[in-house]
Amino acid sequence: MLEKRIRCLCLLSLLSVLLAGCYVPTLDDILMQSSSAIKHTPDEFGYSYQQLELSITEDRSIIIWHVFSQQSKALICVIPGSGANKAYYAQYYLPIFVDNGYDLILMDYEGFGDSSGQGSLEHAVDDAFAAAVYARAQHETVVCFGISLGTALVARLASEMDFSACMFEATLVMSQEARLWLQQAGLNLPLLWAIADAYIQPQVPQDYDILKYITEVTEPKLFMHSRQDRTTPYSGGLLVYEAASDPKEFWTMTGDHAEMVQIDLELYAQTVISWLDRTLGSPESEDHKNRR
Repeated sequence: MLEKRIRCLCLLSLLSVLLAGCYVPTLDDILMQSSSAIKHTPDEFGYSYQQLELSITEDRSIIIWHVFSQQSKALICVIPGSGANKAYYAQYYLPIFVDNGYDLILMDYEGFGDSSGQGSLEHAVDDAFAAAVYARAQHETVVCFGISLGTALVARLASEMDFSACMFEATLVMSQEARLWLQQAGLNLPLLWAIADAYIQPQVPQDYDILKYITEVTEPKLFMHSRQDRTTPYSGGLLVYEAASDPKEFWTMTGDHAEMVQIDLELYAQTVISWLDRTLGSPESEDHKNRR
């Protein structure tokens, strides 16, 4: 579904020139299409959890799930993409993280899952901050994990807040998304790229400037991206990785957009948990926490 939205985004970039003066859908219209059906809850899979309402403003709040492990080695705070709600992530991330001793926070942006309202890119920033602030108050070791849209928000959060590590899967470079997608599709036409940039860039909130904020993230970082990703191009993931400072690692996955967890859950879990255990228990990680 998200891939179709990106294709739509590229098409609208071109139509915006032809349809000047007519209504053209915005980035919010395309990217923040809510997914409201909660198909699973953690207790259905046998996990203990709390459902909490986090206040954002006087008239706005979001719903999160805080799932507890037996070991509680650290707390993983998932900042999601815009293609699904927390019920989707629960079916995969509960066995990966909780079964391996990591507590888990799953959140929904406004308008997604059981978080009421109408989602927007600007509101998603505040939603992510609220989840991260809650996480930092619950555990001394917090890992912020962004998927797709959430990768830009994790970079923004980590530029201002202290975490023990950060993970980025299927990184989204929103301001260049249409250009990168057109290039990946073999449309090497600079005029089209310029039109796409002219449509997208004025609409992108400053908080999503991942190429800026990633340079301010000093935590250990794991980047994960597939060459077969047809939604957020692999080249964008490499751009962000190259802009990031050490310590950092890059894992080239397989499958389409953020689908590695579906294709090979065992390999995905082994890779991510191995990196977490090694990173959070390493002297380098301890030195980083002492510096902060």
